Amino acid sequence: MYHGLKFDASGKCVQIPGQDNIPPKLGVRSYPVFERDHLIWIWMGNPALADPAKILDFPYLRDPAWRGKPDYMHYKANYLLIVDNLSDFAHLAFVHTRTLGGSEEYAYQSKPTAIERLEDGFRVERWHMNADVPPFHNKIVSNAGKVDRRNIARMHVPGIFFMETLFSPAGSGAEKGNLEGAKQYRNCQFFTPETRRSTHFFWDYLHDYDLHEPAIALSLRDSMVQGFLEDKFIIEGQQELLDADPDFKMNGIVADAPLAHFRRTLGKLIEAERLASQPVAA
Repeated sequence: MYHGLKFDASGKCVQIPGQDNIPPKLGVRSYPVFERDHLIWIWMGNPALADPAKILDFPYLRDPAWRGKPDYMHYKANYLLIVDNLSDFAHLAFVHTRTLGGSEEYAYQSKPTAIERLEDGFRVERWHMNADVPPFHNKIVSNAGKVDRRNIARMHVPGIFFMETLFSPAGSGAEKGNLEGAKQYRNCQFFTPETRRSTHFFWDYLHDYDLHEPAIALSLRDSMVQGFLEDKFIIEGQQELLDADPDFKMNGIVADAPLAHFRRTLGKLIEAERLASQPVAA
């Protein structure tokens, strides 16, 4: 726009005002992109390696049986600090007591049913039986009473998070497959690094009941924003601490097992990619 030059989708310059000859090398770098389920995926590496088949699928984004209200947030922090936060399920009970967690009991009485350490991330399943309804669910489902609560979280390298949440009347047998009366949610979160200390955060929180009522999706969106702002305050504070003391070392507890595995897995993949891109010695 500075001089009115026009470029096509490939980045090649196709028009220069007042100039007929266009140098063949004049252009800007372009990247392979692919649109799917209202998302734009961009490949920042070697264009020859861009493979749409490797794009992660989250079918609920296109399934009419689910409804959500997508949103965006900007973090002044490295994207891996957000990944750490979502890998840490124990903090729900303390940071989000009045929003997403429900009570501190969640941390003391619920333990992961299964932790799967995978080559591209992790999967954690966690049940909380005969539990109080967390505030975000209570806002839209009145008189829910005690519930059996299940979360199945799946984190993918380098930073894509999916979670399946289920609330079923306490003692109804949801853990055995009986989902009568259950209400479910699907959570998807995508982190796009902007700089080493800032991140674009895209997300959607979908539900599978009363789809004719748009106020539910809006209420869920507002509750998630409230919860994310609680996280954001802590995460951006962590970034400030790390900036002030780059040699600071984190200490892990048992609840950090998924987080530690993800960091190790990502580190190995980054190192393998770095070695593969180095020129071969003569």
